[in-house]
Amino acid sequence: FTEAGAQSSFRDDELMYNVGDTIITKLKDLDTDALAAMLRAHSRLSFRNDRVISRLQDTLYEHMQKSRATAPGLSSSLLSLAQLTSVG
Repeated sequence: FTEAGAQSSFRDDELMYNVGDTIITKLKDLDTDALAAMLRAHSRLSFRNDRVISRLQDTLYEHMQKSRATAPGLSSSLLSLAQLTSVG
């Protein structure tokens, strides 16, 4: 949902905060590709919710440590994180 909204350049900060809060409660159920989709949405919208991004990064790192990270999910996540970092 968030990725589709981001692709259409729809931006609603309150919605992104609410989606981020919901995602945080479901992190254990998400795979690397779902984490990547959320990071892509943040990146496309240049939306920085540092609390959510930090938790997504931590979960991505856990997936890497447990060999659960997929190559596409990992590469997409890293690209999105780099783009968010350059935004400031």
